[in-house]
Amino acid sequence: DKDMKLDHVAFMTKVFLAKDIACAQCHDHPSDDWTQKQYYAFASYLGELEIGQGQDLAKDKDRKMVFAEKRKIFHHPRFSSAVRSKYGRTGNTAGKVSQFHRDFKKLAEGKTLAVFDDDGSNLPLPDDYQYDDAEPGDLVKPAFIVGRPLGGPRNVPLREQLAFWLANPQNGWFSLAIANRMWARYLGRGVAEPLHNVELEKASDPMLLKTLSEVMVALEFDLRAFSWVVLHTKAYNRMGSRIQLEERKPYHFPGPLLRRMSAEQIWDSLVTLMVADPLRYRQPAPPSLLEVRDGWSALEFIENVEQGKYRLVDSRSGEEILIDGNDGGSSYGSQRASISSGSGKKKNNLILARASELPQPAPSGHLLRKFGQSERLFVVGASNRVGSVPQLMELMNGFPTEVLTSRDSLLFRKVRSVSDPRKQAEVVFLSILNRLPTMKEQELLLAQTGSSEEDLSDLIWALLNTPEFFFIK
Repeated sequence: DKDMKLDHVAFMTKVFLAKDIACAQCHDHPSDDWTQKQYYAFASYLGELEIGQGQDLAKDKDRKMVFAEKRKIFHHPRFSSAVRSKYGRTGNTAGKVSQFHRDFKKLAEGKTLAVFDDDGSNLPLPDDYQYDDAEPGDLVKPAFIVGRPLGGPRNVPLREQLAFWLANPQNGWFSLAIANRMWARYLGRGVAEPLHNVELEKASDPMLLKTLSEVMVALEFDLRAFSWVVLHTKAYNRMGSRIQLEERKPYHFPGPLLRRMSAEQIWDSLVTLMVADPLRYRQPAPPSLLEVRDGWSALEFIENVEQGKYRLVDSRSGEEILIDGNDGGSSYGSQRASISSGSGKKKNNLILARASELPQPAPSGHLLRKFGQSERLFVVGASNRVGSVPQLMELMNGFPTEVLTSRDSLLFRKVRSVSDPRKQAEVVFLSILNRLPTMKEQELLLAQTGSSEEDLSDLIWALLNTPEFFFIK
């Protein structure tokens, strides 16, 4: 957002207020009430906002005290001893110690990107401003573009005043935007569309939208509690609707819209089939400077600052099972990998852990990227669920499919634990589709397949490639 305050305001209102006011950045909005002057008045709350190399950090007395205390540890002989113990075989440990000292000094001096407030900075109207209510270059008094002022602190930076107003429970547009997005997350569509530009009078059910907003406020914006409410509604628990709707066409939620799982949901579903305990392997929080107590913890902290390596930890033992760079790339056409232990460690250049525990975003060619994972360039709306040929190739011949159809897979071992062919088919159906086969499917299986490993492999492959596996019903 450096030097892009006006664009930042346009994104901010779409995300947090469900209002698209971008047109007013350059001229009065042609179809709404926003004027260019109002846009600049709202943007003036960010007039003092600056992004740079930590000018405000040098003035932070508490921060200075912490760094002064921790500096003693980094310059203690025990830190040098820890470096020699780890890097002694590579030679020139003295140079390594000096490099770590320089890295720590950069942190202490605030040589990192930071957000701060410049009291002397303002946001004037543009030089080509052409309306009669002000002159080009005039400074505009900060004012909210929707709703009303809600009091709050005055002797704080303007952006803090904006934050107080924006996230205030009395700001109805804020609670409405969140509630509508959460509803869309679970039912496939918002009560009002598009999500980034809600017009109350055009919502399919204004009373439902009002109620959801009130529930969000009553729950104090607890998204987990709000999710519980939505997931227990009759609308969510009905059969998914196959209706194809235009964006602004009313929909009264006889059930959720049938839709494909997200890239992360697909990956997690496959990992659950490949790994015995997918929740076991976690990406730990990066070490904090406040946790530095001795030479070894100081070394761990500064290494993470310098290298930013990806780590995966066994949540049962606390052991670091993977200290590596990024996750592997393409899984299509990969060499067969034996998953015999159900481990979440790196296999064939893929880390078999839940999507939330992997580096973000995944590298190009990863299954997550092929199925539309966000590139993390925007806050919301950057992922997609559009089908493609690479997705089909991944399902037919990719690494997860190859592993799951292998006789060494976790699923195969579960199937082999029963001998009855009918029961074996039930294990496969329950594992992949979360249901038992219908009578018609059972008859087809008995007529067309047996209990050989090849038949079971074909059944697993077929179910993994059915739309039923990838769609939320």
